[in-house]
Amino acid sequence: MEKEKRRIKETIVVSLDKRRRLKYSKDSYREILRNLQIPKGNGALVERKLNNLDIRYLSVFLWAGLNWEDPLLHLVKVENILLQFEKDLIKLKKIEVAVVQALKLALSTIGEYSNN
Repeated sequence: MEKEKRRIKETIVVSLDKRRRLKYSKDSYREILRNLQIPKGNGALVERKLNNLDIRYLSVFLWAGLNWEDPLLHLVKVENILLQFEKDLIKLKKIEVAVVQALKLALSTIGEYSNN
């Protein structure tokens, strides 16, 4: 029970097609690198991508953070969910903020990603 509480506490809630919980791990970070074709250990490039999110980059970051909760969630589905909000810049900004918060939370629990 305590482990489940801690697991939920380490997440950031984001409202998409439904309320979902973002959480990043070393594995999800590797998925981001693989999908964005960024060489391992290039944390600066990841940060630049994160600061200049378009729908494609945002969907990769979002998918990687949601995959722990819903392993059957595909990147294409996440892209389609985001496309529903394409014209709602306020909603997209809230999603971006949630992604950044979840990544910062992960950094505090698993350390520097660039060391992986």
